Amino acid sequence: MKKTLTKLNFKISKTTKASLAAAMILFSFSNVTIASSYVLGDEASSIELATGSVSLTSASGTNIQSKCSGTAITNIVYTTTLATNATVTGLPAGITYIWAANKLTISGVSSVPGIYPYVVNLTGATATASGTITVKALSTLTLSTPVGSNAQSVCVNNPINAIAYATTGANGATFTGLPGGVTGYWGAPLSNPYAANGANISGTASIAGTYSYTVTTTTASGGCPVSARGTITILPATIVTLTSAAGSNTQTKCAGVAISPIAYKFNVASGVSFSHTKSGVAGTTLGLPAGLTASPFDPATKTISIIGNTPISEGTYNITGTLTGYCKTSTFSFSITSLKANAVLTSAVGTDAQTVTVKTAIKPIVYTITNATGATVTGLPIGVVSSFASGKVTISGTPTAVTAAALTYTLTTTGGCAAITKNGTIKVNSSVVVARKATSKVLNDVVLNTYPNPFLNSFKFSLESDSDESVEITVYDMTGRLVENHSVDVAELSSKEIGSECLSGVYNVVIKQGDFIKTMKVVKQ
Repeated sequence: MKKTLTKLNFKISKTTKASLAAAMILFSFSNVTIASSYVLGDEASSIELATGSVSLTSASGTNIQSKCSGTAITNIVYTTTLATNATVTGLPAGITYIWAANKLTISGVSSVPGIYPYVVNLTGATATASGTITVKALSTLTLSTPVGSNAQSVCVNNPINAIAYATTGANGATFTGLPGGVTGYWGAPLSNPYAANGANISGTASIAGTYSYTVTTTTASGGCPVSARGTITILPATIVTLTSAAGSNTQTKCAGVAISPIAYKFNVASGVSFSHTKSGVAGTTLGLPAGLTASPFDPATKTISIIGNTPISEGTYNITGTLTGYCKTSTFSFSITSLKANAVLTSAVGTDAQTVTVKTAIKPIVYTITNATGATVTGLPIGVVSSFASGKVTISGTPTAVTAAALTYTLTTTGGCAAITKNGTIKVNSSVVVARKATSKVLNDVVLNTYPNPFLNSFKFSLESDSDESVEITVYDMTGRLVENHSVDVAELSSKEIGSECLSGVYNVVIKQGDFIKTMKVVKQ
């Protein structure tokens, strides 16, 4: 290959050959390849340099290429000869070069749009090369709905919050990774039909999961698309699972005894709060009924347990648990029924407080027993007994002895819930004697006295009789005018004072008991 020489003419005045040699060394340090030199006297006439070469050895056309901003260019490679180095000017920011082993490589990524003509210059040779790199501007895709709308969570079967992206340099968009039921479209947002075109996402998903989506602009031929990414999390419907024994969520226990633990597990939740109502009581009360407690909610296992004792106050407690921190409010419920033993009088009103005559059957006294397996009765009169059958206690019989006063009996429940007592009374009187003797016998058997007689203020009677009939007493003055009239029980006759209405004088007193009649004279002083 024939060398191409370039003659450089210059003049060095009044120098010596030694000085010329120093000048030539200077050229050498300046990476100038000296082909030859000519010296005439004290002046150098010329120095010839080699031209060399720089040839494109990457694919044809790589020296003139167009790339989108942020995209690596296709490497541009040049092969050089007779050069000791190579430099490139005019490259866009981010694009660099390296020369080694007679090869110059231009590579990199530029994000600064523009047209950049570049020039390759050799050191030690005079050949050059040039090309053009065009950096094209990207289209834009900017979230125009509120911050966070591109990373949202919604409950299954609920519409997502609309997601919208404003664009420039685009004529459409494609969407990938969206959940079923959620779609993307190019156009004005549905909520604002007058807005400029853009990329929009909306809809309702029916399958839970986390979906990573990508929106990519489309452009006219030669345009530069851009992508945006986001996530849509579709939260599942709440599932509440009873993990304790079947039926433990509906318990009936005696008041104050331990319940069987009630445990639940949830697929989603961050906490649980409770409220309850009681049968027969209006309104809702916050928290669990007295006696019951809940274990702390475990956010890792999403479980909770309810333990403790049934409320002391009997009744049915309907308890509601409300899950918190998740989508819309979700609830679950269970019930605890607190029982107490009881005995209710179901025979006629007043049978639990009756008076009978000795050797006369009492009216049966019946109690209906609940939440107990039996009952005992103490304190009954002789001849009166109790029995228990089919949840009822019956007190019956015929008393055989008179009671001085009413006897209080006590009924006590047995078995089942804690025992309770009920009380009642039974009084047994002696037989009522109505019979009275014949007149002649009564006359013979009655002894009647008045005292004092004469009297100052009043007088009394002393009557001995085998009759229980009351005594009728009438007082007349001597003209036959009625002055006093009394009906007195035999037992009270001795204490009854007569004559307080009389004035001083003589009076006729008529005493009558049954067929017995007697008239006596009394004098008031």
